[in-house]
Amino acid sequence: DDGKRPMILARLLLDMHRYDNVQELIDQARQSAGNDEPERRIVGTIDLTQARLSMVKGKRARVAACARSATAILAKYDYAKDEHAQSQALLAQLDTAISADTATAHAECLSAASER
Repeated sequence: DDGKRPMILARLLLDMHRYDNVQELIDQARQSAGNDEPERRIVGTIDLTQARLSMVKGKRARVAACARSATAILAKYDYAKDEHAQSQALLAQLDTAISADTATAHAECLSAASER
């Protein structure tokens, strides 16, 4: 498992507006996927899911950091257009610039995660 199973469940719970266990599932997905390769699509999906959960919780700085990371990662994958659009929409809601540097954007997302 490279993080897909807990990620699918986390996204499903978010869509159902059931937020209780979403952070735990995101953390499981992040641990399974590893963070040493921020170019991987699953990492972008995890960061997008984290941004969505953070938006619900009103954590704007974390939304911005994780949405920038997701946008930078997902832009590299033609088949991730819907997720890429979601991350761009989150940034537009915050009026936040898109980062071009994937590694830096992902590191900021992880840094914001440690500030829970």
